[in-house]
Amino acid sequence: MQSSLPLTTLGPLPGLGRRSATSQLDSFGVTKTVGARTSDAAFKRLLELEAACRSAKLGAQVRAVLEFERLFRQCPFPLVVNTGFLKLTELFRSSPNGLRYFLLQTFFRLRPYLDRVLSDSELARRVLAVLGMTDPLARILALRTLGCLAPRLRNRLDVQHAVLRRMSSTHPIEAAAAIHAADQLCQYSPTFPKTLWLTLVHLINDQRTPDVAKCRLIYILRHMHSDPVLAEPARKLCGRWLNRPTHSELALYVLKTAVHLAAHTLVDVDELVDRLFGYLHPAAIQTVPPLWRREALVCLIQLIPRATRHPVRHLWWLGESIRTVRADPQSVRLAFRALDKWLGRPDLPALTPSEIPRWWTLIDHCEAWVVVPSSVLPTDAGEGGAVSKLPDHASPLRAAATLVTLYRTTPVIAPAPVPVDRAARTLRRLATLLVELLRAEHTAARRRAIREAFGHLDRLGELTTPDVRAAVVSDLIGAYERVPTGVRLEFDAKVFRLARHLETLPAYATAADLWLARNSAQVPAAHRLQVAAHVLLAEHSAATHQCADEDDNRERVCHLAFRALLDSMPRDGDVYLVAYRSLRVLAQAGYWRPVDDLLDLLNTAQVESPAVALWRTALGHVQGAETLLLPDTAASPSSSARTPVSTTLLTYHAEISRALAVLHAMESLGHPRRFQIWFLECHRDLRELCRRALFHLQVPADVGATTAVMVDTYALGVVTEDLYRLIHRLVCLRRGFPALDATAHQALATYHLVATMLVYQLCHRARSECDYNKDSPRIETVADPAVVAYYRSILDAEPRAEINTVANSTGGDSMEVDGDGDPDLDAAVSELPADPESPLRHSQRGSADRLAYKLARLLPFDLQAETPPSDAVLCEALELVGTSSLQLPPYWFNSPQLFDLELSADAKTTVHGAPLMAQRDQLYTVKLEGFLQSTDGVAQPTPGPVTQFTAIEILSVVSVQPTLDMTDLDLMANLYQHFLGAEQVPPIPGAISSPALHRFAVHQGAFRGELLITLPMHLPTDANRVVHVHVCCALTNEAACRPYLTNTALTLPIQIEPPTSIAL
Repeated sequence: MQSSLPLTTLGPLPGLGRRSATSQLDSFGVTKTVGARTSDAAFKRLLELEAACRSAKLGAQVRAVLEFERLFRQCPFPLVVNTGFLKLTELFRSSPNGLRYFLLQTFFRLRPYLDRVLSDSELARRVLAVLGMTDPLARILALRTLGCLAPRLRNRLDVQHAVLRRMSSTHPIEAAAAIHAADQLCQYSPTFPKTLWLTLVHLINDQRTPDVAKCRLIYILRHMHSDPVLAEPARKLCGRWLNRPTHSELALYVLKTAVHLAAHTLVDVDELVDRLFGYLHPAAIQTVPPLWRREALVCLIQLIPRATRHPVRHLWWLGESIRTVRADPQSVRLAFRALDKWLGRPDLPALTPSEIPRWWTLIDHCEAWVVVPSSVLPTDAGEGGAVSKLPDHASPLRAAATLVTLYRTTPVIAPAPVPVDRAARTLRRLATLLVELLRAEHTAARRRAIREAFGHLDRLGELTTPDVRAAVVSDLIGAYERVPTGVRLEFDAKVFRLARHLETLPAYATAADLWLARNSAQVPAAHRLQVAAHVLLAEHSAATHQCADEDDNRERVCHLAFRALLDSMPRDGDVYLVAYRSLRVLAQAGYWRPVDDLLDLLNTAQVESPAVALWRTALGHVQGAETLLLPDTAASPSSSARTPVSTTLLTYHAEISRALAVLHAMESLGHPRRFQIWFLECHRDLRELCRRALFHLQVPADVGATTAVMVDTYALGVVTEDLYRLIHRLVCLRRGFPALDATAHQALATYHLVATMLVYQLCHRARSECDYNKDSPRIETVADPAVVAYYRSILDAEPRAEINTVANSTGGDSMEVDGDGDPDLDAAVSELPADPESPLRHSQRGSADRLAYKLARLLPFDLQAETPPSDAVLCEALELVGTSSLQLPPYWFNSPQLFDLELSADAKTTVHGAPLMAQRDQLYTVKLEGFLQSTDGVAQPTPGPVTQFTAIEILSVVSVQPTLDMTDLDLMANLYQHFLGAEQVPPIPGAISSPALHRFAVHQGAFRGELLITLPMHLPTDANRVVHVHVCCALTNEAACRPYLTNTALTLPIQIEPPTSIAL
């Protein structure tokens, strides 16, 4: 019996959750403010933790010390971090050894924040005070602490000499701690290795040094590569030890040190590679210990890319290692990685005809590992039976990755094609392995293994025939009943994505239809709904490419079956969850017919949040607007005459405006919908401009020729200017959201290209009609280089079957299930593109956007043409743009915030709770600091700073308005033009002074500096009033050479004092 759940129990819709600052008591009675992100709140929290550290109870002190990590993670302002470290080191100096141990753990976890410490001298003084004590345990803890603080104290001579003195200690544990501290200092300091060299050589050669300590001392030699003077003697010292025929632990450390030195100095690399492969020789299996063979493989992974000789015998020895070390899965995985490194070299030797059979034998050895490991076989024959964890699941997957490399390298190294039956056999074995992995215990390792297995299936499928790919997809669908119920949704989503990548969507639709018909009674309702939605998408994709009547009829039949399935669905939480995900996927594909049915289903859910109701209403308005453009609704049923497109677009504009009004209402409730509003506005304005251009191009025939030309030219000129403004807003929108996914970039780039093509043709036509400057404008003068490259890539593309709306989605496009119960966070951040800058985003098949493809064929940029296209062709292009289906990218539904920018300002003469006081025409100084912090997609902080930005540009404006409306896209565009250094910048509303630009360096996500603000001499109104200094930010990525606008702003109220009157 399934209970009816309200829609809000399925998790919040994207961006509908807000963090509020609340107070609660810690376990040791300290008031903790949750959600505070200001430096004032952070300093208040520091005082609370300091008071707790002075508690008489050791437990309260320990909990307070461990709380510093949470404070730094939430508010890592540089001044806060510096003050916190000073308090911790002072506590370390004056506390007993029991608390010092927990302080050492805290220092180790706070290493990422050491770059923000300013008072390194105080840090060193307080730790060195403990190092001078007579207690050996205190000295050990102090040395370990110096090792943790080495990234900040690396260049201090007092710290270096203190560590050097303790390395000769007779206490073995103290000497080990000193060696560890010396190793850390060598890693971060460029000068300490030279200071350490004599002491290090003396201790290594000293007979009284224990072997355990000597291993650590020799391992420090790996840092000597930074100094060319020390690298040569260090390499010779390791060479003397390597010549000793022993397999001791000390010799192993010498080998690893020599490999590290060779990898950085590129000296003796080939000799070391030959030595390492000697440990893998088949004749050395009985004499070389397994540990040495494993470490030899690790060293080979590091050295093979740097070697200059690659004899073929090394390849056979790696294959022999894969065959002979089956009892050690870790060694097998390392051998596969070393084989990948060997095959990844650009200068691979060609095999002789006598060596080609050994090549196929090597492939057979690798393929033998693509089997179901016994550790994942179920212990219970029933569905969902308990299984063990996955200790050996990585070996078959690693073998599959190596097989992909071997198959792709075969035409290069062996002049012979890959037999199709081999790749097909590997593909089927990997599919079987995948099904068995799904029956294993649900862990993070299993999810990674499944994702990796699907990636290997995709790459192996490219090497097989379409029939084999279709058979594998059908086999995966047939294995649905063997998959545990809890992971069927996730498995079906990945199978659908695999079928789309392998271009086997028709096979998926056929197999899924048969599976639904055969198992409709046993399959849960939510799973049936998701499979039916995927089938509908596959049929829609086929009808979109081929435009055949039978395909269109099949799509209608599938739609009717989908509607009947929705009518029979039970109303429970799982069904609502899958229905909303299906709605998202259909909207991303631009398939709006079934969206209305899904909205009707979601309307039956109980809604407790006004924001959820508004969000659903906005989606309903968008769906209603898109339905107006469908062929079966655009024409009147009682008449064969079709409604003019310009009339339909006018109604469309009104419906989208209603959706925008609903989204603005959500903004007023505190739920950010900025990207959603701006994206819909740009889409609406583009269609409105198409409607206006159509209206002016279709001038009635009874109007005089001269008048018609004048009206056409003037009106189209206005449309052209509005298109220029739209292009400007599209550029700002694309560059103002650095977390955009590939599909959102593709959609904005398509709009940019479409608007540019229309501007080009309208300008060409207007100049031809007016007989003014017959030369048409070149595309290079209208569009930026990225759009030109995008256009040319479209011209080079051939009409392929995969050019469709579904194939253009590259992340979060299928109904992915993340397993955490949240229906709106399944667009995984890890699948976002590595380079979100590039607007040239295609699917994994390299197909262009379908609208841009059609328009490029209809309105080419013919640079040699003297006459523009006819009005009929131009009207056809405008109708094509105006009636194209809207594809909402995944980012429109779920806008993850990948970083959180926080600002804090400290001005001189600050009065708490009141405006700052200043005189007219005064040069005012404001200290500004801030930090960038990674988030998990919903503005929750996660460990680690944001390192992709190297600088921040601060724009300060003095205005009479108390707030600066950052929700206006035009204002962001004006600021963006200012950041680019444009000569003419539109005025900022309410500004009474010219904007000032400041640039600060961002290091490890933190920045600090001072703003010099000149207050105006003359105010627009009375002499005694408050002005506001607004601070806006743009982040700079040096690799892309362009700023990312942010919506983070800071406002400082300043009260201007009246001039002092002097009595004469």
